Amino acid sequence: MNILFITRSYSKNKGGKEIYNYNLVQALKKTNDVYAITSSGSFLNLVWFYPYSFVKTFYYLSTKKVDVVHFGDNFMLPGIYPLAKLFRKKISITLYGLELTYPSSVYQTIFVNPMKRGDYFISISKAVADVAVSKGIPREKIKVITPGMNPHEFDMKEGGGRAALRKKLEDKIGISLGNKKILLTSGRLVKRKGVEWFVSNVIPKISKDYVYLISGEGEEGENIRKSIEKNKLEERVFMLGRTSHELLKLLYNASDVFVMPNIHVEGDMEGFGIVIIEANSVGLPVVASKIEGIKDALKDKVTGLFAEEKNTDDFIRKIKEVEKLNKNKMIDYVNKTFDWNEIAKEFVEVWER
Repeated sequence: MNILFITRSYSKNKGGKEIYNYNLVQALKKTNDVYAITSSGSFLNLVWFYPYSFVKTFYYLSTKKVDVVHFGDNFMLPGIYPLAKLFRKKISITLYGLELTYPSSVYQTIFVNPMKRGDYFISISKAVADVAVSKGIPREKIKVITPGMNPHEFDMKEGGGRAALRKKLEDKIGISLGNKKILLTSGRLVKRKGVEWFVSNVIPKISKDYVYLISGEGEEGENIRKSIEKNKLEERVFMLGRTSHELLKLLYNASDVFVMPNIHVEGDMEGFGIVIIEANSVGLPVVASKIEGIKDALKDKVTGLFAEEKNTDDFIRKIKEVEKLNKNKMIDYVNKTFDWNEIAKEFVEVWER
């Protein structure tokens, strides 16, 4: 199949949406001809990327055989949609959730309303599909296809096993972990991630056998720091800032439980939660709030346990229980369910229909 793939969110190792589009394109290229028009970076990049993508799209549509035009995000639709329709091409669009819920009437008018004219939509979770329907997109035009992962991408073969990995992690981050159990969170630090709530409500009450490592940065970072200081948790909670891909691999392999304590935030939502399946791919169990797109990323009692949103006692109980899960079954499940090569085939099946 010949696919024209357009997105301003594209990167090998930075940003959830960006990594999603990068991996999808790489998987599609294995069995299809893909013409990719991509960019990454700030919103300001649209100043040059819009005219560039318009010219490139015109070139591909007028000189190449193109079966479908797929938009990896909705930002490019207003400028490219008329051109794609001029050449009578079918259009599909990936839906992530945030682009549908962003509470700006100007944004909704410019970027969301034109999106409704697409021929088909790929939603990354059932929760996002429900939001799309509430925005006026017909359910029969939506197919839920979850994000994927590359099996074994986060594996680490270390002589000495887990003890050696923990020692390596201590050296990397400059923190003595002793015999503590490691709770880990990774991702952009925004309010919906619930990290500040977790620091304020769960860590002070959970056993002091646990330390909490926070990988990532974002606008909620200062509030998290204040919570650490207020609750005198400097010896138990550590903010690592933005981490490299290699350090993230080490964190996944050396930690005991991954936590995703998300909370509802008006105008924002968790579309899926790729970090969940990344953690699971090396046998790291997850405890997460049972809300929004997280429900499609975590298989309860197989890859982790759901906890009730903002329920301190439930999170503590589930954190203690989750390590009993069979790690081999967990790894096998995510490798079979979320392999990018199989995810790409689902996209092609939709386009062929």
